[in-house]
Amino acid sequence: MYKLRKYSNWVIIIGLLLLWTILFELILPVNSVFPKPSIVMQSFNDLLNKYFLIWNFLSTVSAIYTSMFISVVFIWILFPHITGTNFLTDIVMSLEWSSRYIPGIFLSMLFIYWFPKSEVTKFIFATLISFTSFSYRAKYLAENVPKELTSWLPSFEISSNQIKRNVVWKMIQPKLFDYLIKQNLYLWASVVIFEYMNLGLGVGTILRNILLYNDLSALVMMLILITIFIYSFSQLIKFIKNKYYFW
Repeated sequence: MYKLRKYSNWVIIIGLLLLWTILFELILPVNSVFPKPSIVMQSFNDLLNKYFLIWNFLSTVSAIYTSMFISVVFIWILFPHITGTNFLTDIVMSLEWSSRYIPGIFLSMLFIYWFPKSEVTKFIFATLISFTSFSYRAKYLAENVPKELTSWLPSFEISSNQIKRNVVWKMIQPKLFDYLIKQNLYLWASVVIFEYMNLGLGVGTILRNILLYNDLSALVMMLILITIFIYSFSQLIKFIKNKYYFW
């Protein structure tokens, strides 16, 4: 069933690409709705030379995945404390609760106001969002591990911290990998919006300049590149999960 669904997705993508080529390359070559595929491909050179694609893309990618890596490492280190009842979990729960009612864009505005055009601020912003989200998810998953799987371990003189780090952490890893895929998309959206307002390096700045110049072909090419990158990372996470965290 999974293979059939995977193949059907590729059939849909190829069909849409063929439809785009037939409609806008052959039937409607001149229009203001969508650019020709050939022009979109040519706009890649403009992205490299005019919009400095490489440096801006690297800035966004490094902010997203460095913050994600740092968050996962710190959650692994602090996992016994995150799943308990203490000052750290109170902070995490407060931040998670406030994120339900206060959009992250408000926090990004404050950061931009305090530290305009700062690359460090972008990393702090992405790490804060990532750590809060992952911490809350890890705590939620740990609390929903069936008690009968761990309740008998203290009788073997295994400490609570050892149970959490060596048993509970292992149990929730597959679901945390599933959450990585969702978090990947959310972080991309948050960081790009931050860059769009901050006017520093990043994909958000490229998109802002593209809209400023009304460069439709470059916009489509940029969206294609972002989609390919996000999809590739998601497939990598799925591969790692199925290969090493399949339980």
